[in-house]
Amino acid sequence: KRVDNLICQILGNIGAEAAIAVPILKELVATETDSWKQVEFAVALWRIDARESAALGLLTEQIKEQKNKDHRWMLINKFGEIGPNAKVAVPYLESLAGDPQRRMWQPAAQALLKIGETNLALSALLRRLSDQSFDTRFDAVKLILEAQPTNASGMAALVQLMQDETCG
Repeated sequence: KRVDNLICQILGNIGAEAAIAVPILKELVATETDSWKQVEFAVALWRIDARESAALGLLTEQIKEQKNKDHRWMLINKFGEIGPNAKVAVPYLESLAGDPQRRMWQPAAQALLKIGETNLALSALLRRLSDQSFDTRFDAVKLILEAQPTNASGMAALVQLMQDETCG
């Protein structure tokens, strides 16, 4: 149901002030059979109370089991939606940021940035600047310069991309 998703978003946006909903969300996480709804309930729960780390296990399990790359990408983005409360997921996200698949490393780096782990994200992104793929370098530069607009390596790579014959 779309209502479930919207309610979860509202509760998550409210954060700690929505603590009254925690018991209901815990029950929904435990009893929901639809994996997508279960993730939405778990994310809302985690955004309300960072101590409710059951969402971490649920999200990481879903990512590992999910065969569809688009679905994995959406699940990894959930960590970024949670924001600073997802600090416990940093080691997992750091490992995903090193993954060769774009649909894994890109949302993991974005999530690290949204969680507040800028240095870890930048470290992973800077390694991507020497990749053979124009798209990989472009995505890395974009994220680097969004995080640090004056990053010298990011600016140099952007200029190099502009000179690249595959640009435009």
